[in-house]
Amino acid sequence: MYSKSIMTTFHGIWSMAGFGGAALGYLMVANHIKPAYHLLSVGIILTIIAFCCSPFLLHQKPIQQSNKPIFSLPDKTLLKLAFICFASMACENIMYDWSGIYMDKAVHTSHAIAITGFIAFMSTLTLARFAGDKVVTRYGVKPLMQYSGMLIITGFMLSVIFPYLVTSIIGFGMVGIGTSCIVPLVYREAGKSKTMINGLGIAAVSTVGYLGFLMVPPLVGFVAQASNLRWSFAIISTLGLVIVWMSSKLDASGNVNTTS
Repeated sequence: MYSKSIMTTFHGIWSMAGFGGAALGYLMVANHIKPAYHLLSVGIILTIIAFCCSPFLLHQKPIQQSNKPIFSLPDKTLLKLAFICFASMACENIMYDWSGIYMDKAVHTSHAIAITGFIAFMSTLTLARFAGDKVVTRYGVKPLMQYSGMLIITGFMLSVIFPYLVTSIIGFGMVGIGTSCIVPLVYREAGKSKTMINGLGIAAVSTVGYLGFLMVPPLVGFVAQASNLRWSFAIISTLGLVIVWMSSKLDASGNVNTTS
């Protein structure tokens, strides 16, 4: 309903909250605060914030729909967006779960330094999300998604071919930029669907996306056990190709091309 792109900034604020939560958790542990008190205080504060913000939300009457399905998969036009979402969320969660392990096992850094790869990823992910709305307004959804897929491929392969501290940090930072704006933009486009009602387009696409988020990272471990983490990351880089290919199915404005 808004006149310009705002979704990537919202996700940037979500990423900032991730940093805030990690910092608060560190302070609680450092000061030997019991988890029960920690979680209770956070719960109370968030509840108060929710009540304070609720008067400023858009209030719309629900539209009654008959025969509304509880669960729905994307139709053919949304399936392209779902594949893009699947690939992006898989890459994002791989970085959450495996970036530190990769720095430790493949790059052979110390345990203290291993976190730098994850920090590089999260930092570029957050900063790029705040810049994403301006970029998509200027260049459009399709080019942004295509270049994002290329950055994911390049970032993973840089860390695979040159498994050193500096190159891996740069590579993980590129993956952060590549994955930063895809999911919010996919949700935005899915929300415009004329074939599914009442947000079912977003729900259907996100369902497929979360399958990638949950299912693909464990596969990295299986491949790593059979060979090594470098092979795992090399294989995962092909998900960037999926993003580039499926993004080519979008028209210039970023909408799904129903004829292809």
